[in-house]
Amino acid sequence: MVILRVTKSEIEFQFVTELARNVEYVVEIVSRIINEILKLQRIESILPDFIAHGPLRAEEHRGLTDTCPPEVVEKEREACEANHEAYEYNSDPSGFRTGQATTEHFRQILDNAKTAIENAISKKTLPTRQITLDELKEVEQNLKGSVTLAYPMGLPSYDPL
Repeated sequence: MVILRVTKSEIEFQFVTELARNVEYVVEIVSRIINEILKLQRIESILPDFIAHGPLRAEEHRGLTDTCPPEVVEKEREACEANHEAYEYNSDPSGFRTGQATTEHFRQILDNAKTAIENAISKKTLPTRQITLDELKEVEQNLKGSVTLAYPMGLPSYDPL
């Protein structure tokens, strides 16, 4: 058994492999782990706004607050009112998100998923523990499940989650 300490810019973790494994295999797996960590870091940075203000608006309406067509804002508000058990309207001051925030119950579920991501890729604990690609994939799948619970109709294709 070989324990490798991997450092790539700000990412640092331990990887366990067998001595019999070839270098190409180890490089491939370590690269996939680094990419997964980067993906989870990106998702972690997006989640607070997603939880508070819902999915992204379409590209042509993003960032438009005062000049956003009234019919778009009204459509977003009506969608929340029609599903008032599932969504609450919480306008995004930046104009990037629809304002279709989930209810408190689903916000708690999404917060738990966010906490799991933070624990998995924490810069304090990551360098001291051995990490596997399966562990990171499981955290990502748990987040996808939480998002599916909160938004069963799915997210728009342009939303990075």
